Amino acid sequence: MNRKLLLIDYENIQSFDLSQLGEDVDVMIFVGARQKISPAVAAAAKKLGDRIERQKVEGSGPNALDFHIACTLGRILERGEARDCYVLSNDTGFDPLLKYLSKQGLACRRIDHIAPIAAAPSPSDETNYKKVVDALRKRPKPQRPHNRVALIKFVAALFQKKITVMQVNAIIARLIKNKLLSLHDDTVSYG
Repeated sequence: MNRKLLLIDYENIQSFDLSQLGEDVDVMIFVGARQKISPAVAAAAKKLGDRIERQKVEGSGPNALDFHIACTLGRILERGEARDCYVLSNDTGFDPLLKYLSKQGLACRRIDHIAPIAAAPSPSDETNYKKVVDALRKRPKPQRPHNRVALIKFVAALFQKKITVMQVNAIIARLIKNKLLSLHDDTVSYG
């Protein structure tokens, strides 16, 4: 099995749960020249030991951090490393590059939360997922959430807001992975 590499655009996304990652995931956090990593992320990163690396971008300017991530991906491709790469960022500017690199043989894609590469779900996560699937199936299609915000609110309301945002995102990512729904420009379509 290929090891996974998660490249985090910390200028773009500062909130994520590294504890969800399996042992097969290595992490590189790219931090802007004037940025500091939050104490919560630093504590979680420490637990990963040698599976995490911090890349401080020396200069500043438009897309400086993005170019460092792009360069790192190019080096991985050049070395012929067999790994699946994920860029954690909301910046869609990465998408054309990642599509190109995938055609060149480096499996890579952009994600906006850690759920797609999280470790196997716990029994409670499985129960929560099934509860959401059942609730969506019981609703007629016209009454199902039709955009991302409504879907997030729907899932959170099912659990009376007693699950975290990350758990909500993990459930939604799993619904997408299992092709029960898809998201295009924040519009939800059901499979």
